[in-house]
Amino acid sequence: MNDVKEHANLTDNEQLQWERIQSKNTLSIALSGHFSAGKSSLINHLTGVPILPTSPIPTSANQITIAHGDLEVVVVHTDGTEKSFQGTIDWAAIKRYAMDGANVEKLMIYAPIPFLQHAGSLIDTPGVDSTDPTHQHVTLEALFTTDILLYVMDYNHVKSETNLGFLKQLSDEGKPLFIVVNQVDKHRDDELSFQSYKQSILDTLAEWGIAYHDLFFTTIKESPHDELERLKAVLMSLFFYGNELVKAGKTKIEHSFYKSIQRRVEDDWAEERASFTETLQHKGYQLTDIENYEEHVEKVAQAEQGSVARHQHFLQEWDNLFRQATVFNSILTEKTANWLDAMRPNFKMGLFASKRKMAQERIHRQEEVLHELNDQINKQLVFHLRQSLQSLPLEEMTNQSIFLDAIQSLSFTATPSFLEEAVPKTTFADSFVYQYTKERTEDIKRQLKKQALDVLSIAEEQLRVYDEQKKQEAHKRRHQLEAMKPYVSHYLSARERKETVIREIMKEANRRDDKGAFSNALKEIVTKKVHFEESPSSWKEQVKQSTEATLLPTIKTERRLTNERIGVTDEAIAELHKTMNQFEKKAYTQDWHEQLEQEIAHIQTEQFTLSLFGAFSAGKSSLANALLGGKVLPASPHPTTATVTTVTRPTSGYANGDVFVQYKTYEQLRGELTSISQLLDVSLTLEQFQRFRTKTYQATTAAKKQALSYIETLQKSMKRFESFIEQDEVVSLADLSEKIVNEDVACLIANATIYYECEWTKRGLTLVDTPGVNSINGRHTNVAYEQVKASDAILYVTYYNHSFSRADAQFIEQLGKMNKQFASKKLYFILNAIDLAANEQERQGVESFVMRSLEEAGIDDPALFSLSSKNVFEEQASSTDFDYFKQELYGPLLTSLKEANRTSFVANVNQYVLYLQEAEVFTALPDGEKQVQLQQFEQQLSTMLDSFKQDFGKSFHMKVEQEASELFAYLRERIPYVSRDRFIEFINVATIVGPSRKKQKETLAAQLATWNEDSVFYLNQELKATMTRISLMLQRAFEQWKKEWQQSVQATVPGFQFPHAKQSIQLETLQGTLTTTLSIESNVGSFQSLKDFFEGSRVKQVKETLVEELVQQIRASLRKEEEHTQQMLQEISTKLFEKQAKLLEAKVVAEITKRRQLYTATIQESIQAERSALQQWVNEKA
Repeated sequence: MNDVKEHANLTDNEQLQWERIQSKNTLSIALSGHFSAGKSSLINHLTGVPILPTSPIPTSANQITIAHGDLEVVVVHTDGTEKSFQGTIDWAAIKRYAMDGANVEKLMIYAPIPFLQHAGSLIDTPGVDSTDPTHQHVTLEALFTTDILLYVMDYNHVKSETNLGFLKQLSDEGKPLFIVVNQVDKHRDDELSFQSYKQSILDTLAEWGIAYHDLFFTTIKESPHDELERLKAVLMSLFFYGNELVKAGKTKIEHSFYKSIQRRVEDDWAEERASFTETLQHKGYQLTDIENYEEHVEKVAQAEQGSVARHQHFLQEWDNLFRQATVFNSILTEKTANWLDAMRPNFKMGLFASKRKMAQERIHRQEEVLHELNDQINKQLVFHLRQSLQSLPLEEMTNQSIFLDAIQSLSFTATPSFLEEAVPKTTFADSFVYQYTKERTEDIKRQLKKQALDVLSIAEEQLRVYDEQKKQEAHKRRHQLEAMKPYVSHYLSARERKETVIREIMKEANRRDDKGAFSNALKEIVTKKVHFEESPSSWKEQVKQSTEATLLPTIKTERRLTNERIGVTDEAIAELHKTMNQFEKKAYTQDWHEQLEQEIAHIQTEQFTLSLFGAFSAGKSSLANALLGGKVLPASPHPTTATVTTVTRPTSGYANGDVFVQYKTYEQLRGELTSISQLLDVSLTLEQFQRFRTKTYQATTAAKKQALSYIETLQKSMKRFESFIEQDEVVSLADLSEKIVNEDVACLIANATIYYECEWTKRGLTLVDTPGVNSINGRHTNVAYEQVKASDAILYVTYYNHSFSRADAQFIEQLGKMNKQFASKKLYFILNAIDLAANEQERQGVESFVMRSLEEAGIDDPALFSLSSKNVFEEQASSTDFDYFKQELYGPLLTSLKEANRTSFVANVNQYVLYLQEAEVFTALPDGEKQVQLQQFEQQLSTMLDSFKQDFGKSFHMKVEQEASELFAYLRERIPYVSRDRFIEFINVATIVGPSRKKQKETLAAQLATWNEDSVFYLNQELKATMTRISLMLQRAFEQWKKEWQQSVQATVPGFQFPHAKQSIQLETLQGTLTTTLSIESNVGSFQSLKDFFEGSRVKQVKETLVEELVQQIRASLRKEEEHTQQMLQEISTKLFEKQAKLLEAKVVAEITKRRQLYTATIQESIQAERSALQQWVNEKA
């Protein structure tokens, strides 16, 4: 230990910890877990008296040790002083000490407890998830000096990240763990069998790799699943043999101590590295230069080799790719075998098949192989080769266009002749398929490799100048590396010293590694039965539960997304506006002034859009009204006719309470009827749908019944209110409510904008209420996805009594994927109608379920707020949940949104300062130098413009094109999984019922139709979300491309501001809605009985047949959609580039004109004054 102390420089706390370990002479069992899990209650039950305080909030704020002895309590304060209580003890005071983590370090409670008489002690700790740092310190401190950990979890929170993460950490450190799932009386067998619940916990612990000795389910209340007595028996056995376990336990703790010292030394080294980094930076070096010195030397050597090293790198990378890629997977191999079978000279299709039918079958099988093969070639090879080549430094090429064209042409499309040329003319064995697929694979790889090498050759030719430049830079870099050598030596020697210390610590730790001896001893002891005499009751009578409140005042810690302080205040912006107005707008500053004034005006009147999403009747309108502080939005009682309703602040044109209503256009109605036609598989046009007789249509699914209901409503609406179509009007709130309630009118409303003055709108917030995400109307989904794109934040509402429904899950999964395309989209999830909870236990269960479901749907770190919008208007106490939510929106969220605008504004002010600085330097030059610089400036911009026009946006278009192909390939791949996974949900012994075979067949047909509709609906949602994601990808790629060009231009012309125009990109699907026509009737026709269907292989046959039909039809549709999408991307990219090129050309002309004006002007002092004033504002206010 002395060697370690000398080199590791033990802290005072570590030295004290070591001394405590050395003086330890008891077997200590610590209770840990999240707060309110019932740790203190469990100890009270074990001791038979309420010796510790209990409450729904954390009560143990310090370490409380209970040991055997005469009745006494020792309070150890944080300043080291102690206070002892003996005889008659004020237990209310003791409980207050227990909750005072700031002034009290620990409590020692001695009592004549029989089961602790053999050197045993119980330790209670604060919750591991407490936000109080003193709580965390006490908990971790106790874990270092205890032998065994009893980890207690609440029934509803077993799978929380806190619990599992903490248990995993303890398990990895080898701490003996006994896990207790407490409050098991909350379990309801009618909701979930206890065995299933228990198994899910066992599975989770196994998945996390958590090693433990035993798992107990306990409660101090009545429950058939209670194992409290078994837990007591195990603890009694451990304490009975406490004296025998003390020594082995201490060795185990010493081992953990050394491991903790090792971690601390490693942390110290990290800090030392940070300090060394700072020193190096002053010298112009980076720590990575030192740490990777040899690697840098190697890179310099590679750079000196030029294209030779690059060529070798790509060859190696492609060889790995070709070696690992499996073009002919099992599915494709099977399809190939089927086709090869059809290519045999003796191929037959039954006894009576004609040559024409056999020829058609050969073509059909060949097409199946070609579709799958070309998909595989793209996914496994082409995408990766293109991506690999795109890693080349495109911006350094002398002619990017040639290279990009070459990449674009890198492809391989298998054709019928490609497949047929390798097929023998004579008969062949079944095993020939493996030789065939191997030969075809090698041919594909050979051709693609040749193409890739050709593209690489083009790239190397275009990079010749760049390679030569890199060689020269490498030569300079070699000199820098030589100068770096002394620092390398110093750093490496310091690192070696630390590594030596760590090795010594590890040696000491390894000496105390008992190889599982302590753990094995525990396993043996817990099987032994022991008996203790009852403790005397006299001391127990002294322990009285205090009647005074044991809860210390607590302050709710609010969740904060960002710092609430806005960096640039409204006052500062107004001050800048005033400063700018002091300077006259000259020709060379006018556009800058106008731009910044527009931004100031935007900030001063800024509005942010928060959109409400959720299933129909989730309480969106109710929540909206609660946020608005009044019953503003009428709730739509019609799921298919819901409108998009916007609430914003009044304007000069619309007074408070005005509502602008826009009715649907004929084109919108045609779109809705097209969507419904596809669902019902009928032809409905706006001109003849009135003749459609809904009563004669046999609706077999809920979705179709809902669609029929909408058609009936629309038929009545068109007869009475067709004059409303394509009109708009301004009405009152009361009028709007009447229109929404009247379904015949409501189904014709496209959207309504309410102008309303309240705290919400005064703060610059606009609220948008969207149609229910469970609407069967496909156009509602399109509206929803477009609204996601237009929103600054999203509030998703789910209802307490049917929280996280299927509709929620499907939409949220897509929402999560789309959200990843935004830089800072804010997502909030609201569990509404929390007042319906029967009790707190039930509420926590529902909240846990929603959180878990959100995470499973792909939402990272979901922000969930439970509240009751109803209680807000009834002024109930529980509306404080709502107040907390509102504070979150008005505080961190609004601040972060405002800060984003201000950050952009400050960046532009800085850019203007840079422009003025450049102008200031230019105006100070002699006329001769001005003329030279002016010519250089014009030449630079002219060259840049030419380069830009040659670029043609190929890089951003190519990137999006490839990402789109990957998304479509992924979507096609998902089809069989989605359809198969959902099949059993609709087709099972519980859903296919009926008193007769006829009724059972009808039910089966209806359920198969529902399964088909559900699967296709989901895939339509996926397609629409994919289109939205692709449009967002294009937007981001385009913006990134412009940003890169701006940075490139500013490298030579610092004051140049690249022109930007806001672009709204929207991609439409080719077919509107994906549809399928499956052979349900023929598959149902062979139904004999439930027993035959489910117990035989019939259900599997039906499933595979229909899944295959669905997969083939949807994949074919998706291929058409992909082709259409790629065409649209090409057209949009071209338009985007052409528009940007025009803007840039005009900008170049304007900049040259301004620079010429500066040439003749004598305004150096004016420019200097404005630049100085703006710079001062930036320094002081920004």
